[in-house]
Amino acid sequence: MPRLRPLALFGAGLLLGVTASVVSGAIPSGAGVYTACYDTKGGTVHLVDSSVTTCPRGQQGPVTWNEVGQQGPPGPQGSPGPSGVPGPSGVPGAAGDINGLSCTNPYTGGAGQTVALTNGYTGAVDEIGCGVGFTNLAPDQWNNDRTTAQAVPVACGGSVQFNGTTVPLGTSDWLKLTYALNSGCTELRIRLTTNPNTWVRFDVTDENGTLLNGDGHVLSGFQLSLSSGSLPSPVWVRVWSPFVRSNYVLAIDEL
Repeated sequence: MPRLRPLALFGAGLLLGVTASVVSGAIPSGAGVYTACYDTKGGTVHLVDSSVTTCPRGQQGPVTWNEVGQQGPPGPQGSPGPSGVPGPSGVPGAAGDINGLSCTNPYTGGAGQTVALTNGYTGAVDEIGCGVGFTNLAPDQWNNDRTTAQAVPVACGGSVQFNGTTVPLGTSDWLKLTYALNSGCTELRIRLTTNPNTWVRFDVTDENGTLLNGDGHVLSGFQLSLSSGSLPSPVWVRVWSPFVRSNYVLAIDEL
């Protein structure tokens, strides 16, 4: 049996030492880089620790490559996915948030801006309207509420007249009419006139707020006459328009 020379034994020990260092190292490196040496004969690749800078005799290298390659070109767009589950409802906004949005008035066909309208009896916002009409009108002195309505006496054979505006939209003009019907004067006539197609309205109520003129949506030009047997005294008259800024004339006669 041939004997190994000391030099050969030393070389074997060096090779074992290199192998041990490879096993104990990090492959790939923490940055995701592979390091390797390769045989010049046959091209066998040997992965080595990333700290190796010189390959053993008979091998070339080291060579390195990244664990992750270069990004390729974008692929074709996929087909649309299924619809997602509807999200929860948002928090309701304030009614005033819609003020100023563009709109078309359904009654006049004119372009205007939306406005949140306040109920003249409850004070709550209960209607959204599209305000159109004259923009140069100022609020009148009758712009108030039912509790502060101005008291206006009407005598037999007499008449009173009020000129006002439906500005700002959503507000009301209130008057409190007092009178004393007798055999000579048995009716109280309330007449409202305004510009054509302005949809100004008036309500007549008793002290409890009960409407005395139908549904309370009496249009401009309507004439109301009530007999002494069905008309209490005093009565409250409210003039308003949820849609149009306009002038109006309210005439009250005791006949």
